[in-house]
Amino acid sequence: MRAVDITPRLERRLNVSRITYSTLYVNRTHVGFAGRLGIGFVKRTKAGVRQTQNGRVRWYNTCSGSLLESLRDVRKFYSVQIPSKGWEKVRVRHYSDSDVEQIVRAI
Repeated sequence: MRAVDITPRLERRLNVSRITYSTLYVNRTHVGFAGRLGIGFVKRTKAGVRQTQNGRVRWYNTCSGSLLESLRDVRKFYSVQIPSKGWEKVRVRHYSDSDVEQIVRAI
C-alpha cells in the first residue's frame, strides 16, 4: 500500500478542516473509495470525474468490502465496464472537507 499526503496541494478552511485518511483503489480509468459500508467507484475523465447532467458526481456504489466482489457487483447492477486488473491500493491523507474532485486531481 502506498501512502500519499495531498494536504499541501489542497486549500484549507480555518477552524473547519481536520486531517483524515481515506483508502483508495486507483486504476487508470477509475478510482474506488473504500468506506465502512463498501466501495464506491467514480470514473476519471480529462476534466476530473464523470458527472451527471445536473453537475453532481456520478457514483457506482456497492455494499461489498472486497475489491473483487465490488467490481463484480458494479458490473452486475450498473452495466459498466470496469477493468479487473491494474488496481493499486493507496492511503491518502487529506482534509475532512475535501471534495472528490479535489482528491482525484491531486493523486
